[in-house]
Amino acid sequence: MNLQMIEYAENELKLTGFNESAFGKTALLYLNQLNEMAKGDPFLSKQLHDMIGTLINKEPISPLYEDELVEVEVYNPTNGGLEPFKRKQHPRCPYVYEEDGKFYDDRGIGFQQADGSRWYGTNGPYVSKIEITFPYLRKEKTVFVS
Repeated sequence: MNLQMIEYAENELKLTGFNESAFGKTALLYLNQLNEMAKGDPFLSKQLHDMIGTLINKEPISPLYEDELVEVEVYNPTNGGLEPFKRKQHPRCPYVYEEDGKFYDDRGIGFQQADGSRWYGTNGPYVSKIEITFPYLRKEKTVFVS
């Protein structure tokens, strides 16, 4: 068990005055349980913790499968969003869909500038769309641009 991490967290929460708050108590409980699950391994603890952020963002943490795609009506942005069409899309991840018999993730690549601003591109040198195969475990790639 990584007792140094727990002791460090306790001290930091005390210094900020959070140690007696609901947040501080919950944070320590969470860190203790995370530490136990990861058997004190900081790398595994961080991986498990990152899954929480993924869930908060309502993004999948398990593989996506082709047979889960459902037909939806979407609007063509090149025509001001006025031209609806149907396509198969993944219900747990709307960026994943079928087009012309191939499968894509429209947010497979995210572009980030030095100031931290982030965007997804659709044309030119900054295209976020990638072709995928199923089963697909979504892992967005980040490309840093200047």
